[in-house]
Amino acid sequence: MIDERAVFSIRNAKFYLPHYKTDIISANMVNSKDYWDNWQGGALGIIDKYLKDKSVIIDIGANIGSHTVYWAIERKAKRIYSFEPLPDTFDILQTNIQLNLLNKIVKLYNVGLSDEECRQDINHYDEGNIGNTIFAKKKGGGFIFKPLDSFCIKEKVDLIKIDVEGAEVEVLVGAKNTILLSHPVIVIESFNRKQEVDVFMHEIGYKQIETIRENEDYIYEYAG
Repeated sequence: MIDERAVFSIRNAKFYLPHYKTDIISANMVNSKDYWDNWQGGALGIIDKYLKDKSVIIDIGANIGSHTVYWAIERKAKRIYSFEPLPDTFDILQTNIQLNLLNKIVKLYNVGLSDEECRQDINHYDEGNIGNTIFAKKKGGGFIFKPLDSFCIKEKVDLIKIDVEGAEVEVLVGAKNTILLSHPVIVIESFNRKQEVDVFMHEIGYKQIETIRENEDYIYEYAG
């Protein structure tokens, strides 16, 4: 059972936001009555320029599902594959997909993505920003991580969003075959690993085409 007092109407969607009193993303959504990062100049509006309706999207680091639900409802995505490794956050994500009757569109995975199949543990957890959870590889760790390529997604992918708090390069390495199969637009949040991301993207034929926020979010497109 969920606490109905923590269910909020956000644009054309409903969201279960049990941590809205402490978590910055949930609080912003409640106060703005809008999806996370959808204010003027926010990421969603900029990404929209490169996204068609009926797209196939991979949301890596889906958190509570704001982007996933936005793309499913507002952009009428054909299919979304959403990955979130933190069990409590995944439960909220799953509830939000169910609240909006999106089970036929969104496929959920309670698993993290990396460059290899491995175990990881939480290295940093911030109650004020649950999306800022950082994992680190550890033998015998409590969380399963796998390469995206191991899921063998056969559909042509139009967009991949990667928000993984410092593990961007490992995720890209583990997604290389999926990327080369479809050449999707790729949105990456990268901080101190921007140079490494650029090197990898250049090696597989991609170029940066947009800066959403300097020293934070970037969009890449296949250049051939």
